[in-house]
Amino acid sequence: MTNLLTHVFLSSSTDELPVRAATDAVTKLIRIYGEDMQGSTDLDVQDITAIENGEYWLGKTWHLNKAHGLQDFDNSAEQNAYSVTVSMNADEGFNLSIIGYNRLLKMFS
Repeated sequence: MTNLLTHVFLSSSTDELPVRAATDAVTKLIRIYGEDMQGSTDLDVQDITAIENGEYWLGKTWHLNKAHGLQDFDNSAEQNAYSVTVSMNADEGFNLSIIGYNRLLKMFS
């Protein structure tokens, strides 16, 4: 049996982005996962402005271990379970990506 990974990619319409929904989604992810890989624990003014204006926004990423905590890349014994990223660009709108979605589901079953 192979260890195939399932990935989920969701994008909003580029025509009209519900800014409140986007910022609420990011805020909820921060509440769930805490600080992102850059050590940020909130949306700053620049983040919100980029989302409101439909500009490119690098976003936030969480690489998570099997305990749902941030993966420690300096610990070779720790393994990535799944990753969550939110970002935005003019061509694709607001994006949510979950890499290793099947691993996330398996952790709750």
